[in-house]
Amino acid sequence: MSEEKIIYPEDVILEPADVPIYKVTTEQGVYYTESEQHARSVMATHKHCYNLACDRPAQYGLLYCQECEYLKRLADRAKAPMWDGKFPLMDEDSEKWFSDLDELAEFCFEKDVLPEDRFLRTGDARMATDIDVSYDDLLGEDESELSIPELQQYVDDFKEGLKNFTKPVCWYEDKIVQLPAEIVAEIRRKCLEWAAK
Repeated sequence: MSEEKIIYPEDVILEPADVPIYKVTTEQGVYYTESEQHARSVMATHKHCYNLACDRPAQYGLLYCQECEYLKRLADRAKAPMWDGKFPLMDEDSEKWFSDLDELAEFCFEKDVLPEDRFLRTGDARMATDIDVSYDDLLGEDESELSIPELQQYVDDFKEGLKNFTKPVCWYEDKIVQLPAEIVAEIRRKCLEWAAK
């Protein structure tokens, strides 16, 4: 085993280096990087499309130009699994949520769009979770009009209600999906019926 060498401050040699540095400003703060590719990946520069074969400028806030972004989304949708029939669904472009097939068909009819051209995502349910409440925290510095036993009873009732609450509190977009051919045909049929009226 080699002997460890102790390095003292006077042993360190500092030399100036001519390296390009990119200042990256994001919502999280400012930092510096030597890689232009890294700066682009965090959307700090928008000079070129991330697709190196493309010479168009990238769309602000995206890595790709508008055309390449659309082609990428089409490719992602083509690889996506078939929808399992569970609602809700979210239209990615309009951020509209659908709780049944009629709502989706009505949207397609009103916007005059084809259902197979939409970028749809499944919904991920977020359930109510138990909360940890300190009764002293509820009182705060101001004196409460409720007594401690009353306050404890309200908090306990609320916690019990949360345990028994089985519906989702909210939904978040999840995976992109394709609509099966029979669902597309059903939506088109409904749109044609409405157009004939």
